Amino acid sequence: MKRVHRAPVFLWVQDLWPESLEATGFIHNKLLLRLVGVLVRGLYWSVDAILVQSRAFIEPVRRYARADKISYYPNSYLQDDVRAVGALPDTLTSLLQAHFCVVFAGNLGNAQGLATVVEAARLLKASNSPARIVMVGTGSKAQWLLEEKHRLGLDNLVITGAFPRSAMAELFDRSAALLVTLKRDEIFGCTIPSKVQAYLAAGRPIIGSLDGEGARVINDSGAGVTCAAEDGAGLAACIESIQGLSAAKREQMGNHGRSYFLKHFELRAQCKALVQKFEQRIQQDKTQ
Repeated sequence: MKRVHRAPVFLWVQDLWPESLEATGFIHNKLLLRLVGVLVRGLYWSVDAILVQSRAFIEPVRRYARADKISYYPNSYLQDDVRAVGALPDTLTSLLQAHFCVVFAGNLGNAQGLATVVEAARLLKASNSPARIVMVGTGSKAQWLLEEKHRLGLDNLVITGAFPRSAMAELFDRSAALLVTLKRDEIFGCTIPSKVQAYLAAGRPIIGSLDGEGARVINDSGAGVTCAAEDGAGLAACIESIQGLSAAKREQMGNHGRSYFLKHFELRAQCKALVQKFEQRIQQDKTQ
């Protein structure tokens, strides 16, 4: 397409390959990982510009591409103008109203380090905490999570299944806090999970069990608290610390997150920035 249309091509890197394939456990064969690395190098060489969703991606991408091609361009999030009401089942709505609920929304897979959530729920139950951890979504580890809940008798761990995107605004509004977790791995420390932007936009306190860039954004925004990835005790402590705050303090955290989102991640502003990058590149080609 680049040759046919004689147009510059931008590549927006969302995951670091082959590193992510190895970190999630999907591929262990070293030869196959090296072959993926060769493919990635070829892709990076053939494009005109490389955008990375995290500043921490810059150094790993430089292993496969020239530094002058790379620039930071984060993920963004567009809130729905139409907010569906009554999209959640009554049982879930009642639970969110009756308890201090920390809500995770998204993929339930290998990368999310869900054993950390199970351990935190176990510790919270042992300490008689009234908090509930609500897991909304589906994925490759959803069945395992359900089995662990029943095996350990974790009535404070609620697994709801998935809901449409239109229900997310109501879900977030009714949540006491929002949860993001990742496995402990160098590659995941470079990543900002896309749910972080959605959580910031929702204006609710955020609790994170993750390392690196994701934790930095949460902490820099003042939107919540974090602990290290795969630290179940730390996650339980974070949940209890947010629960112990006044409603006014939690509201303030949410407002900080919302302001940070509007400054750094709001979709319309980010689209304008992307158009500027396109225009700069086109102008550069004209002058060469």
